[in-house]
Amino acid sequence: MSVSRELFFWLGAIKVWLLRVMLGKNIEVDGIVRLSPRVRIEIDKTSNLKLGRGCKVFSGQIIAKNGSKIVMDDGLRISGKIEADKGSKIYIRSGVVINGQLSVGGGGRLEVGEKSLVGRLETSEIVVDVFVDGGMMKLGKCVKLEGNVGVRFGGVLLMGDYSGIGEGSKILCDDQITIGGCVLISYDVSIYDTNTHTIDWKKRHGVIVKSFPKGAMEINKPETKGVEIGDDVWIGERVSILKGSKIGRRSVIGTNCVVSNMKIPANSVVTGNKAKIVRKI
Repeated sequence: MSVSRELFFWLGAIKVWLLRVMLGKNIEVDGIVRLSPRVRIEIDKTSNLKLGRGCKVFSGQIIAKNGSKIVMDDGLRISGKIEADKGSKIYIRSGVVINGQLSVGGGGRLEVGEKSLVGRLETSEIVVDVFVDGGMMKLGKCVKLEGNVGVRFGGVLLMGDYSGIGEGSKILCDDQITIGGCVLISYDVSIYDTNTHTIDWKKRHGVIVKSFPKGAMEINKPETKGVEIGDDVWIGERVSILKGSKIGRRSVIGTNCVVSNMKIPANSVVTGNKAKIVRKI
């Protein structure tokens, strides 16, 4: 019996649009797994995929290749695309709902804590795009992620339990971003620990020309400085938090603030485009 036929046997009478497993694969299925006819699963000969009990995959793709590993615990709901490449690892804990695209490459690592929500429940539209290239991203339990996240150049992004990121928000991590627990991040917020591009115009000119039409894709790591956001912080709509910023516990950052390389003490309320502390709470 071929590998593919064995896999169909393990999954039972499931209709799958495309299911490709190459020799030398390692795939484990625990209990009932429901796959939509629109699902594509592709595992190469050096990779590992584990689906826990009660997983439901409604649409999209699960792809593990080049020695990568994908482990999904019990009770997941997945719509979108999950891809691990070049020796990378993805660990998704029990009870997670995913409606988006997760891509990990360059030996990177992504961990999603139990009962977290990546995307939105009330829409079939893919609203979240997460990529980790050569770094690590770790979400605690019960995290709600509706914005886009990128980790590059070996960066480390850590997010505590019960924290949330609103739709349209963006996080780009090239160094280290630490977000505490129960942090409320509103819509259209930007959190960057990096300049994103070199400030040397000659080098930037070369990158723009060389990478056209994909956009200015940096090869070398730009200037960076870590960002820290303490527990129970509330960040308002359209706030920008830039490299070198440290925000103390229980602080509130008002709408449209720009916080750049600032240290904000705990229990502060901050307003204004130039981000000044207006009072203590």
